[in-house]
Amino acid sequence: MAGSSKLTPEPKRAPREIAAGVIAAGLLAVMALAGCDSHHASAPTAVPPSDAGMRYTVLSPSRALSGTELDQTVTALRARASDLGVTDAQVEPADDGQSVLVAVPVEAQNLIGTLSATGTFEIRPVFHTGPSNEQWAPSLPAGAPALTTALGQYRLLTCGSASSTAASPLPPSLPAAACDRTGTLKYLVQPAAMDRSDVRAVASEINTGDGGWAVDIAFTPPGQQRFTALTAASVGQRLALVVDGVVQSAPTVDETIPGDAAISGNLTRPDAQRLAAILGSGSLPAPLRATATTTTPPPGYHG
Repeated sequence: MAGSSKLTPEPKRAPREIAAGVIAAGLLAVMALAGCDSHHASAPTAVPPSDAGMRYTVLSPSRALSGTELDQTVTALRARASDLGVTDAQVEPADDGQSVLVAVPVEAQNLIGTLSATGTFEIRPVFHTGPSNEQWAPSLPAGAPALTTALGQYRLLTCGSASSTAASPLPPSLPAAACDRTGTLKYLVQPAAMDRSDVRAVASEINTGDGGWAVDIAFTPPGQQRFTALTAASVGQRLALVVDGVVQSAPTVDETIPGDAAISGNLTRPDAQRLAAILGSGSLPAPLRATATTTTPPPGYHG
């Protein structure tokens, strides 16, 4: 459960793992996370070509993309497909200069959501959390109109099982209401204290503590300073790790964490590889949505 996890340092880990501070068990999916400059994932389980053929999906952006942004999007999707072991994936810009055409084996069609995830990541202090249907009406500090507005959103927000796919990124500089990934809890969170620009590198690894899988996160030097200061100021409080507008975990900070972090707790190898693939390729310039999926190549596909 998101509310029960802890944020604590961990003893030194194996050489291939990031050693210093660790976001302890329960942070699981934080890693539809954010963008970074470099990444490393363990060798993925390959998705082979299918005798049943390929599936072709057209992904359209929520706004017009520049040529550079379209190239960035194509590069990110190709990197994700490679990290996920989709060996026959083809990703190319469409003839309209805006959409992206993706061809994957039928067995990998369920990975389209991972390939096209926007990948925004934020760490936000938690103001309040409750059940998904809670009608909370506290007395708020005077002179806090943004928090009052977010509280109104919180009271109207009803989460459900589809919350993790229906949400969109939160306004980074404002308080906001958000559902958790299970659809059972909702959160009133403060403005983002950290975001994807603070992440330098990621790696999916075996967690030597429990034998499960983990996603190690290394911060940039400025990001490391912000993370250490944030955990020092948040001891005894919760921090929400938000991916694309959904709270993936909200652990309680036990003490100051001076090092990097790791996401662990009930992660399978595919889970960790999906999260590391999204993290490592960076966030997309604009959200994508699937506008068509066919069993035959669409017009403009040159793969």
